[in-house]
Amino acid sequence: MLKYLINLLFPKLCLGCNSLLLHNETIICSECNHNLPYTKHHFLERNDTTIKFYGIVPIEFSASMLYFHHKGIVQNLIHNLKYKNHQEIGTLLGKRYAKDLEAVNQIKTITEIIPV
Repeated sequence: MLKYLINLLFPKLCLGCNSLLLHNETIICSECNHNLPYTKHHFLERNDTTIKFYGIVPIEFSASMLYFHHKGIVQNLIHNLKYKNHQEIGTLLGKRYAKDLEAVNQIKTITEIIPV
């Protein structure tokens, strides 16, 4: 009973769109989760991220997990992560991308990762 009262007074909101989270949702709602703009850069040798850093810094592999759109889900997530201390966003996205990157052979020899 107390849990329902707390949820009524302090509802859990999606950190991507600010909508109410359902009881089976955490951090981001199902709609935001479904609409995350994944880049799939880790499958492409010459991707947008690699092209942007080419000639500026020596890199062996680069990829971006998500596309950033002004006033989009990703901007909201990054804002909540950086300025509202919602570190669980970083954990969620980091675990998801780590799972995707496990399939990339080129990464198995990399010793340093720089998140941007």
